[in-house]
Amino acid sequence: MDVLNTFTRSRLWLLGFFLVAGAALAGSDSGVPLTRGDLDGSALYGQVPAAGSPERQLMWRGRDCRYPTDHCLICDRILPGKDHRGVDFVIDGVTVRLCGPACQKQAQELDQTGKQELVQRLNLAVVQRDLPEYPLTSSPVSGQKLSSPIDGVNQVFDNTLVRLANEAEVAEFLKDPCGYVLAVRLARTLAAQRCRPVPGESVHP
Repeated sequence: MDVLNTFTRSRLWLLGFFLVAGAALAGSDSGVPLTRGDLDGSALYGQVPAAGSPERQLMWRGRDCRYPTDHCLICDRILPGKDHRGVDFVIDGVTVRLCGPACQKQAQELDQTGKQELVQRLNLAVVQRDLPEYPLTSSPVSGQKLSSPIDGVNQVFDNTLVRLANEAEVAEFLKDPCGYVLAVRLARTLAAQRCRPVPGESVHP
């Protein structure tokens, strides 16, 4: 019964969190449309549940962990299957998708440097996918503004790009990468809500 109650409370807390966050960040009385740039990274990180809490665990299980490419990282062929899953190959906790047993065998025979190059290719695909529509203009670690897409330091964790203001923030990021990833994913959800057209209004100038 206690386990069930804890789970129920966690579900209700998470639902309330998204409703309150969405209401607080979705608009203003001025009627001026809000943009992704209005989302503050450090403020959103402050709203992420504490590490180890049932709320954090529930939020993490419900995350959208999107694989960034439908190509094999060994041979560059399209991954097989309707959902392009291919064959999973794990390198130091990072899952890369390969097209079949032949490429899996080739990956297994790579030395550590070669395996890390595969991870770097995966991370590059994440950056190329996420950077054009990155939802924050400030670092979730410090709140410091990122003045342009080429500024700052890119970190990739769990197939998600997290942009920091400088190298000095990397150590702090590594203390709680899951929390910073959740902050970015929450920002992505809120940004999508903000950019959604209002019924009855034209989306063109």
